[in-house]
Amino acid sequence: YTISWNIASVLGIFAASLSATLFPELSKLSAENRNDDIKELVEKSLAYAGLVHIPGLVGAIILGERMLQIYGTEFISGYVVLIILIIAYLVHSYNKQVLTALEGMDYPNMAFRANLALITSNIVLNVVLVSNFGWIGAAIATMLSVCFSFILGYWYLIITIDFTLPIQIIGKQILAATIMGTIIY
Repeated sequence: YTISWNIASVLGIFAASLSATLFPELSKLSAENRNDDIKELVEKSLAYAGLVHIPGLVGAIILGERMLQIYGTEFISGYVVLIILIIAYLVHSYNKQVLTALEGMDYPNMAFRANLALITSNIVLNVVLVSNFGWIGAAIATMLSVCFSFILGYWYLIITIDFTLPIQIIGKQILAATIMGTIIY
């Protein structure tokens, strides 16, 4: 589990950098009531949040077992956990942008509630799923918890500012990663 977590977390560096850069700019724009500029920044951050994770997920699906085999043949059993955790980190990369936007626009209470949903659901789901499914259950609990937090944070953000999820750009990233994966496979 730890090896899979570490591999998955490497992909999160780009999204974390993106949100760290986003916060001060959003805070400044919010203080100046420049909602159109905030909208544009939020949309751009969501457009590029998965830029590393999406191809990373495709690559892990194809090469994950080989990557884990580097640590020893017994680590190959972590392949499913690796894929689930990369999906969790992918959703987390979008969630991070949403929560950073809420915090930057001075809505820390909403970001707190979304984070509280993540923590609470993660504890409950881990208790239920780990006892039934082991490490895969823990990975599923993490993924579902991040999804709950993202949905709640997204809902909070959509009621505070009018923006559009850049589905077309994300779709192009998925298409490019799929083509890359097909060639690698």
